[in-house]
Amino acid sequence: MKTPSAELHQLIHSLDPHERAFLKRKMNRDGASTINQDLYATLIGMPAYVEREIIARSPLITKGNIKHCKQTLLEYIMNTLELYYTDPKDASALRRAIHVIAILKSKHLFLVLRSFVRRAFPKHMNRANSFFT
Repeated sequence: MKTPSAELHQLIHSLDPHERAFLKRKMNRDGASTINQDLYATLIGMPAYVEREIIARSPLITKGNIKHCKQTLLEYIMNTLELYYTDPKDASALRRAIHVIAILKSKHLFLVLRSFVRRAFPKHMNRANSFFT
């Protein structure tokens, strides 16, 4: 039998107060599932990870679904932390633009790609016009 993983517990306890507050606000705003909220509240109140205690404390979490619940909450927390640390002005905007460009290129939508690049990078379009023509 595999030993239960305490990684989610460690992640939750490594969050600083600002990250925790942001996570709680996002959970409330998104209407996150009650299982996620229940698991988060249970783990935040546990000084050490004991899977049997989690199952005993929460009627929604069973031995059969705890692995899925932990994975879902882990993904939710990581997406929330990514959002928390996203700088909308700099590198993250560039990464999103590059991702959109790759999608449009893979779909062979070159006219849409050209107009997207013009809107996303207006300063650099003089140099890029030679590439598109």
